[in-house]
Amino acid sequence: MRSSDRFIASCNSWNDFWDRARAISSDIEKGNAFERLVQLYLQTMPEYQTELRHVWTLSEVPPAVRKLLDLPSRDEGIDLIACTRHGKYWAIQSKFRSQSDKPLNRKELGTFTSLAFNTCSNIAFAVVAHTSSKPVSKRHLMRNTAEIGLDRWQSLDQEAWRLIERLPT
Repeated sequence: MRSSDRFIASCNSWNDFWDRARAISSDIEKGNAFERLVQLYLQTMPEYQTELRHVWTLSEVPPAVRKLLDLPSRDEGIDLIACTRHGKYWAIQSKFRSQSDKPLNRKELGTFTSLAFNTCSNIAFAVVAHTSSKPVSKRHLMRNTAEIGLDRWQSLDQEAWRLIERLPT
């Protein structure tokens, strides 16, 4: 079991995850835990579960898909790749911020969006999952991009949290 899976399983709610993740000293560990939470969220929540066939971390992307997408071998800003049930691909960026009142901006997401829509091929949609209480600044200027913000994480009830923490690896 991954350390991020153990961490998520040890939390009993989003608020518990939030408080405990903020206390982690390593930004990389915080980011890894949140990235895995995003992956599990997309695999378990009905609105995404019905749309998505696969949600891979960067290291899990099959070689044929990596080639189709022209996905760089190193982590350049895309954290997850999803494949819809219609064969479309999504690039997903996860951004954990301990300060929830600071919005992400287009400059901070520039590498991600440039990679998804310029460097890579065949990416139809982008998702930015974050822990800010404010929307991404000027997101309307980012084509084919949606966001999953703090309000969504805070709205997870106990049933949803149990689905996430019980998802097999």
